[in-house]
Amino acid sequence: MTLARKGTRSITVDTLDYRWLIRPGKHHDLSLIVELDQGLGQRLWAKLNEETVVKPWLVRAVIEYARAKGWQPQSPGKDCVLRVYGSLKAPEDWDSTVKIKGTEPIALSEWNPTPARLIRWAYDETLYLDGSEEALVLHKPEYLPVLIPLADDRQCPKADYILLTLAHYLRHYLLRCEGGKGKELLHEAIALGECCTSSTVKDWMTLLKQQWAYCQGIGAVTNPDQAYAMAAALLNGIDRNCPITLVAETEHSFEFGFLSSSCPLSRERLIIDKATGKFIYSQSA
Repeated sequence: MTLARKGTRSITVDTLDYRWLIRPGKHHDLSLIVELDQGLGQRLWAKLNEETVVKPWLVRAVIEYARAKGWQPQSPGKDCVLRVYGSLKAPEDWDSTVKIKGTEPIALSEWNPTPARLIRWAYDETLYLDGSEEALVLHKPEYLPVLIPLADDRQCPKADYILLTLAHYLRHYLLRCEGGKGKELLHEAIALGECCTSSTVKDWMTLLKQQWAYCQGIGAVTNPDQAYAMAAALLNGIDRNCPITLVAETEHSFEFGFLSSSCPLSRERLIIDKATGKFIYSQSA
């Protein structure tokens, strides 16, 4: 089935005419779908972060990268999947992103891949976790002892991808969860991180400890700059880079959110109590 022409846009790359569109995903992502204008060959699905600003330069970069990695838009075949993990707001961001092309999937029919399978996936750039959303597999708490050392290994081709996925998962866990379970999970992650040697993971550990401190309440927060820093750590962390704005300020609180053009899939709010430093997080469609 080809893409309906309504709602799609056209682009020409290396004399070939393509059509493309964007669809929102279920797990903080976007899907960029590309096919030849005639719609006769393999379709390309590029999974992007939700804050990505999709413009023609990015569509062109995705097409050129996928073609270089073996996508054949003029030939019949199953869809080509490309995952791009990183902040993409300008052409210069492209080279610093993690790009994973899935042409030889590891089929995961169950939700409990072995540590050996995860390690195999981490070191092979051609493999991706199929049969379920990658992020949902990587977010399982029992995989922390496997994934944090992988993120620490700078020779692992997916180290940054794993790190950002873990950072996203733990940040949202702290925003939403309270009680002993969240505390145990965070303490386990920090304990594992203390054994790491890369500066990248060490910097993340410093931020993770700060995020946990914010969850406990840091005392009075009356300085707007301090409130902005707190909002940036909790709403962005290291896994995304959306512009944050002060939505409202009252005698008792600061309320922060994202500019709507940067995070179109969600409406997130962080309300910081000026007297205690504690916060309330909410999200709506």
